[in-house]
Amino acid sequence: MPESIALDISEHAVYAVALEGSGRKIRVKGHYSALIKRGGTAERKALIQEAVEDIFSENKLDRSNVVVTLSSRKCLLRQFWLPFIKPDQIAKTLPYEVENQLQSCDLTKVVLSFAKIRETNRRSEMLVVAAPREEIEGYLEILRACKIDPVAIDLDIAALYNAVRHSELGDLKGCIAVADLHEESLRIVVLDDGDLRLGRCVGISPVFDSEADPQAYLSAISREIRRTLAAGNFSVADSRLFATGRIGGMDGFPERLGEDLGFPVGKIDFVGRLAGNGTDAPECTVALGGGYKGLGRDLLKFDFRKGDYVYKTGYEVIKRSIAGLVSLALILFFVAGQYVQSWTKNIEKTYAHTFDLGEKIWSSTILKDEEYDPFRNKIAASLESRYAELSGMKDADKLIPPVSCSQMVLNVNDAVAELAEDRLFAKHLKHIWNPERRTMDVYLKGSFNMPFNDVPWEKFKDLLAKHTGLKIIEQKRTRLTLAEKGMTANFEISLTTSTQEGEE
Repeated sequence: MPESIALDISEHAVYAVALEGSGRKIRVKGHYSALIKRGGTAERKALIQEAVEDIFSENKLDRSNVVVTLSSRKCLLRQFWLPFIKPDQIAKTLPYEVENQLQSCDLTKVVLSFAKIRETNRRSEMLVVAAPREEIEGYLEILRACKIDPVAIDLDIAALYNAVRHSELGDLKGCIAVADLHEESLRIVVLDDGDLRLGRCVGISPVFDSEADPQAYLSAISREIRRTLAAGNFSVADSRLFATGRIGGMDGFPERLGEDLGFPVGKIDFVGRLAGNGTDAPECTVALGGGYKGLGRDLLKFDFRKGDYVYKTGYEVIKRSIAGLVSLALILFFVAGQYVQSWTKNIEKTYAHTFDLGEKIWSSTILKDEEYDPFRNKIAASLESRYAELSGMKDADKLIPPVSCSQMVLNVNDAVAELAEDRLFAKHLKHIWNPERRTMDVYLKGSFNMPFNDVPWEKFKDLLAKHTGLKIIEQKRTRLTLAEKGMTANFEISLTTSTQEGEE
């Protein structure tokens, strides 16, 4: 069976009501109260927390569906009319009207909630409440310390109105005022034909003291009730007034209040009327209205758990976590896909470069039938047979240089690496064989890093001969360009080389 627990935190005590049921079959499961110990302002949160924890621990109450009411004394309330009755029209107009009504309020520091309290002649009367964020955060901090995450934060006068309307008061015609009286405050709602016309929560000074003459307290209460009725253009004589609350429910107090006002004041205990069996709990009236809200019977639907403070059900928390995990997984898949794509492109680029280089070497060294005479075609065929010679065949053409074209590239790289302590990046390499002189013209173009400004070309020639078996017999052209800082040498060399065998 659905169960709801509501808390009403006043200056001196915490009141709670537990309801269970649904529809019109709702019963009071229990009502509870705990006094807040006196202490300084700095200690107040801890003292409230202690009182709340005592109520839940001592009575073993469920903490899963809790509603708490916020004191309207801490809030800014405004009532005004809008020339609309349709919800969509109200929703469009309300933000601008709120800014106009709350010009003195910093809207970034409050949470707004509103309700349409009545409509007439195609107009709607709105009640807008601005609750300070620090008050909401304070309530949540206290309750979460007690392992309670309230499903809603209601307004105390809205909860009082809820309790009145869901009780069996009979005829609601005319003006009905219900005053919830406590030691330090008066909460009053005024109904006109069942609709909320006014709601106030005011501090009372002096506070009620059972050991002193209550006349000063009575006079302050009477003054505020008269002001409230006058603000709604109601006369005291035409109104019905009921007293409830910790002080309003005391024996003999409603009668004394009626004498001070000059008309009868009835005593009413909404919790006791619902519970029956002689239950007496007038101090829990506001908590009763919050309990109705927790079971879905809420007339004004005020709730300050919105925006940054919105209540999240277990499903919503799980859904949010799953959404986060899915988003993270998609990001990881995207990053992995980008990495694989980049890696694949690099591999393709490397292979393309390798194939391109191989094609250049092949086209530069293997001579074509249509481009060269038969003697040079024989050299091309002999170059292709170099692999056979390496495999052990001894009938290769002896006119072939002892170094293959591909090995030539690697060996030249090794020569330059030993010379410059870096890698030669060969961009183009051509071998032109001269069968009469038994020499090969090598055209080399590229770049390499030099740790010095002067290139020791004699040493380069020796290393070239050492690594490739080629001996430079003629240097046709050498061009050297140094970078501004003297660190990078761009060069273009044309050499005529001969094998070591060719010089014998």
